[in-house]
Amino acid sequence: MYDMTRRDFLKGAAAAGSLLCMSAVLPGCGKAPKVAAGPAPAPGSWEYGPLFGVSAEDCQKVLQEALKRGGDFAEIYFQNRASDGLSLEEGIVNDAWATTDMGAGVRVVVGDQVGYAYTEELTLEALLNTAKTAALIAHGSAVNGPDLLKPVKVENRFPITYLPTEWPIADKMAILRRVDKAARAASAKVEVVITYMQSTFDQVLIVRSDGLVCSDARPRVSLGCTVSVRSGERVERNSFSLGGRTNQEIFAGDAPERVAKEAVRRAEICLEAITPPAGEMPLVLAPGESGILLHEAIGHALEADFNRKGVSLFSDKMGQKVASELCTIVDDGTIPHADGSVSVDDEGNPGHRTVLVENGILKSYMHDRISASHYHVEPTGNGKRQSFRFQPIPRMTNTLLLNGPHNKEELFAGIARGIYAISFTNGSANIGQGDFVFYINYGYLIENGKLTSPIKDVNLVGNGPEILGRIDRVANDFAMPETASGYCGKHSAGGSQRVSVNFGLPAVRVSKITVGGRA
Repeated sequence: MYDMTRRDFLKGAAAAGSLLCMSAVLPGCGKAPKVAAGPAPAPGSWEYGPLFGVSAEDCQKVLQEALKRGGDFAEIYFQNRASDGLSLEEGIVNDAWATTDMGAGVRVVVGDQVGYAYTEELTLEALLNTAKTAALIAHGSAVNGPDLLKPVKVENRFPITYLPTEWPIADKMAILRRVDKAARAASAKVEVVITYMQSTFDQVLIVRSDGLVCSDARPRVSLGCTVSVRSGERVERNSFSLGGRTNQEIFAGDAPERVAKEAVRRAEICLEAITPPAGEMPLVLAPGESGILLHEAIGHALEADFNRKGVSLFSDKMGQKVASELCTIVDDGTIPHADGSVSVDDEGNPGHRTVLVENGILKSYMHDRISASHYHVEPTGNGKRQSFRFQPIPRMTNTLLLNGPHNKEELFAGIARGIYAISFTNGSANIGQGDFVFYINYGYLIENGKLTSPIKDVNLVGNGPEILGRIDRVANDFAMPETASGYCGKHSAGGSQRVSVNFGLPAVRVSKITVGGRA
């Protein structure tokens, strides 16, 4: 079974006292620091070379060492990551942390085989030893490394005016206290409030044996609130968050209050929720957050490594019908500031908009360099990795179902009893068979075409191709979730990897699905 849990946020381990130490040396609630965000380098420059302590000549030597035993391709992936997090529980700091992580990975590719090694020591000697280790995959004659490195300009899809990790601690505290205050003011039923903010900034330099050099700057922030509410003996819990590949500017205006009120609203809905009867019934997916079902039902199965290895049930379906003719599905890594987007992927390929399924017909997989070579196509900008400790593999960016011809009212028409799913907490999928299970965070019962009782404790059980084939209405109200979508996990040769992704869709009707409710 291919398991993953949603809202899987990175956690650090640092004493709350560290916040007090940092607060003493940082400015108060003034304006944000105007720190350059490190845009992609201009042609001919080595913007991040000094950061990692390397020169063009150093990288040429390392790539030459990587190819001493032969190989089709080699690359060096440098990464510097700064992260921090802060959370309040009941208005008191219960977690505060900050980390930095820097290193480089060297990959050697021979056909569809990979030699990979990494180092946290960025000396020339350590990089050469790392390259020697990665080169052990090859058993041929030496191949020449690049005579000339060609830095290329990268389109910056995440322009920011200051680094998210440079935002003053006092200002982060002020935002979290606004969330906490707004949540308590929203309802007398609120018992517990937990708020958190997390920030990450990555600087990446990629140097390839074909001579390409590129760098990228990748911000990411999230702001969230989890609340517990009580009515009599019944206690319910729910949450909401905002986030994306930007900085704290996204939390301007009334964003903190919106986060708090939405978390409370969802929790209060659950106080009135029932568990619906089990059985087969129609399903209407709300626009936005329920795109996670699309992510699982078909997204992973269209990552090209699963198909190259014959694991995916779509391995032999290219050019065939795999979904309703109402379904056009794209993977789009070019959306500015979206969680899953890439200026360049982790192989140095530009972000791309790839049509995967067009009017129900399978058109493409999501490719990294290795799968693209196997299928004799161009990479689609989907080579992603968790960090320099991992080799890149095909991963989704922002996986989207495009608008259809129906209005939302048409989706509910004629449904005697069904489910309207709005938000999901987690799910799992089997890539080989396409089977999946999802847990609905909250939604509503549909009775005689109308929304009635809120629902909770509901599982949806189905098969990806079957469910996609049963889509009989697609609305024209496409949305992507505002909520910080967290990380998606995938098993790989080097261990399980988590990367940031997103998804989106309009409201969609599935003619029937198995609902696991009360007996």
